[in-house]
Amino acid sequence: KGYAFVQYEDQRSTVLAVDNLNGARVLGRTLRVDHVKAYRQPKQGDDELPTERVMNAAPEVVEVRSERSDDEEVMQEAGIDPDDPMAAYYLKKYKRRMKKERSDRRSKRRSPSKESQVSKEPKASRRRRSRSNPNSVLKDSGHPMFIGIGGGRGAGKEFTCRNIIDKVRERGYADLADRVVHLHLDDFHRELSAEDRAQIDNGTAEINFDHPESYDFALLADVMQKLRLGEPVTVPQWDHRQRQVQGGREIACCPRVVLVEGTLVLFVKEIRSLFDVQVFVDVDSDTRLGRQVRAELRDVEGPAMNDVLRRFLDYYLYMAKPSFEEFIFPTKRWADVIIPKGDRNQVAIELIAQRLIDLDRSA
Repeated sequence: KGYAFVQYEDQRSTVLAVDNLNGARVLGRTLRVDHVKAYRQPKQGDDELPTERVMNAAPEVVEVRSERSDDEEVMQEAGIDPDDPMAAYYLKKYKRRMKKERSDRRSKRRSPSKESQVSKEPKASRRRRSRSNPNSVLKDSGHPMFIGIGGGRGAGKEFTCRNIIDKVRERGYADLADRVVHLHLDDFHRELSAEDRAQIDNGTAEINFDHPESYDFALLADVMQKLRLGEPVTVPQWDHRQRQVQGGREIACCPRVVLVEGTLVLFVKEIRSLFDVQVFVDVDSDTRLGRQVRAELRDVEGPAMNDVLRRFLDYYLYMAKPSFEEFIFPTKRWADVIIPKGDRNQVAIELIAQRLIDLDRSA
């Protein structure tokens, strides 16, 4: 609550100010603007001055009513727990299924057939079952479940994928664990010329491998589309020391789950549209930097260690860190699930593993 007294030079300016400000909304409050008459000497019997009347007047408080969002109402209708880390994924699947059911009902009304007139299950029963069981959104859609796992370099994305597969196997679902395909975004680096590789080795040039232009996202999308259709694919294998593709691995069987991990797997819209669940592994920058330094110096000894460390820190400060802040970290907003502490967060890993088991059961 507060008051402000403003003096204008003429009556016209005062009228314009009152007309423009009266009724305006500021921070959920409605402004009440009016003229204040000129000061006069108080007469005998007056309790307070006109100005004091204004100052002592009770302020009008306008409460802003908060309404529930449409998503909250849909989640309540579907029986989805808002605190569930997979709630966004369930909500997306539920909306997609409800949209398809509405489209099917409209098409049946336009061209009814004998088969459509016979319902295998009453609509009310189907509705009650979908509301009481949020896992029903995980019904098998005929293609593998794609999970994209993003995060900064050194966040533990690869270990997170391995831990998820191990948890599934430990719970007695070895067949499901054997049908999980693990794809690395680093295997989809663009090919470098021999001249570029020589300049990198000599230290005369440096390639930013954390920039989106360093990856062949079109090839990744093609591999994912073939896996979705159940076609055999050849996945390239990138050699980090040689900085080039060294052969590839064949995937002939039909996977049940495809885990795609990498720093920029959530960066491209076309790639995101292929994921059923999007995960971001969130680890602080100090931990990630320490892991990267250890990895760089693992096989280095003697005087060469200083030179390797200097080159790595230069790359981190001038390329890796700016790329993380500009391209990688903003992809966190697309994540359905955020895993703090990375591969050390066993609760989140067990939760994802259990969802994969639920998916296999509902198939």
